Amino acid sequence: MDLESKIELISKVPTEEIITKEDLRQLLETKDHPIAYNGFEPSGLMHLGTGLISGLKMKDLIQAGVHYKVLLADWHAFLNKKLEGNIEKIKLAAEYLKRGWSALGIEGVEYIYASKLIEKTDYWEILMKISTNTTFKRIRRCLPIMGRVTDTYDGLQIALFLYPLMQCADIFALEVDITQLGLDQRNANMLAREIGPG
Repeated sequence: MDLESKIELISKVPTEEIITKEDLRQLLETKDHPIAYNGFEPSGLMHLGTGLISGLKMKDLIQAGVHYKVLLADWHAFLNKKLEGNIEKIKLAAEYLKRGWSALGIEGVEYIYASKLIEKTDYWEILMKISTNTTFKRIRRCLPIMGRVTDTYDGLQIALFLYPLMQCADIFALEVDITQLGLDQRNANMLAREIGPG
């Protein structure tokens, strides 16, 4: 597939934003199989956004020659108190998501559990470096990732502030070139872009 066809495929709906098309073009010119990812909290039934919309974009990226990773964000779901914070139910929901995408004909995806990713020592080194290169105010701006919009943060558990740091660490630990995430996660993506290696 030629370069322009790849860019068109990656850019088409349901893609809502590409930070810079120049960066995308350069990536595709210099890397045969760039890595993209999306992270999903296993938290219940697959819906149109998780299954169909995200699934269609996975297919587009894979067809464009991108190596696609899905982060099954089990510990993120735990922090966000999904499925009552029951890690066994969360892991079961993750397996359900994998089967759902498979039923939709999505092939060639690499599935990675967050619980396996965070076992690596360098994951925590990355997270610590991120935490020393950002501010509390900046992390607060990332909280809508979790459906948290509030004027006061006094009653929130510290774990919720760890979540955006983990999302940034995920990007670096998975060594991804393209983050295919929702616009509600834009602040965390931009934080990773700004503090990451140039």
